[in-house]
Amino acid sequence: MMKSSKKGITDIMLLWCLLVLTLELKNEHKDLNLKPTNDPEAYSSSIKRIDKYLGHISWTEIYTYSDDKCKISDSKDILWELIVKDPNRPEAYCKLWKIYMSEKKYDKCLEVCSRLFLEGTEFEDSEYM
Repeated sequence: MMKSSKKGITDIMLLWCLLVLTLELKNEHKDLNLKPTNDPEAYSSSIKRIDKYLGHISWTEIYTYSDDKCKISDSKDILWELIVKDPNRPEAYCKLWKIYMSEKKYDKCLEVCSRLFLEGTEFEDSEYM
């Protein structure tokens, strides 16, 4: 697992906020006619340069704002792959659970939670608090 420095974590948090705000402006608040400074893809690419794992998750965030069923399906595949490759980071579990909840696929939510409970047992508290 790649550990981000404190500055890297702060940068990622800022970039993530900008990513989500940009996605919200582009998809949920078109009526405001505000133009974001950057595209969401630019923020996601910057996150990926700092932390590849979180970069992949940021791309799934972009895909889940899409109406394209293939992109949403790709997001789930990416998240499952991240869980397999690094079961001790909680972000992919949380994002995947959120997708399945929005789809009302509760059996899949349970599968994600069970896997987290069984395999995701070595979280370092200081990283996630």
